[in-house]
Amino acid sequence: MARPPRKARPPKSKATKGSQEASRASAVQTGPRGRPPRPSLGAVLGGSPGGAIPPWFRLLGTPARLPAGVAAPQSLRVPVDAANRALAPTVRLVADLPTGASGDVVWTRGTAELLVHTANVKLGCASGVVTLSIPVSCDQVSAGATVIVPFAVGSDRRTAGLVMSSFSRPSGPDSVTTLWSEALIAFAWETLLQLAQRLCGAVGNDAAGHPLVPASIGAAPDVLILQPMARNDLSARIAQGQP
Repeated sequence: MARPPRKARPPKSKATKGSQEASRASAVQTGPRGRPPRPSLGAVLGGSPGGAIPPWFRLLGTPARLPAGVAAPQSLRVPVDAANRALAPTVRLVADLPTGASGDVVWTRGTAELLVHTANVKLGCASGVVTLSIPVSCDQVSAGATVIVPFAVGSDRRTAGLVMSSFSRPSGPDSVTTLWSEALIAFAWETLLQLAQRLCGAVGNDAAGHPLVPASIGAAPDVLILQPMARNDLSARIAQGQP
């Protein structure tokens, strides 16, 4: 199994149906003075049934703010159906799709093209494993196919922090995975990380006013496990020139 490269990026992409060509979204969206804004709960959850705060979601509370490096009192145990509702707006953010644009995106690499149906990306969870299923189509697979990218993560019995690993070639048609494996793994990895960032960021803020960040990603059967925490303050070490 090979850990997905942190700086990997899918090839140039463009939204279909005449939408403007889009660049990749950065993993962290910044607000005034470079401070990442705390996303609204409704935007993060993707519309929970009845609009109520679901019982699995643990707000930090106001005006509680965590000191640097401290974990939130409770982890988030996100049911897989709730994770998929939150995944829908997250995928659009990662794909940098303009408002109102189709969820279909064309990746290009040289003369090759791959149509990625981002609106139908789904997340699944088993003990210690998160999978992202990405529907795609191309000339060689005109009827369409689903590429499944698995990530080994932590579990109830073993915390793995943010360490994730995957196979170097995901499950899918050879005509797709031969050329697009690295791009699909990178897209799935950034989508999962962005989902964790958005859910943890909606829990609350740290003492500096920054949204909380994920300390770990794990999985149980049909449950995504996230541990929010206040980011570490490395300013003193940086000022002293320490690594």
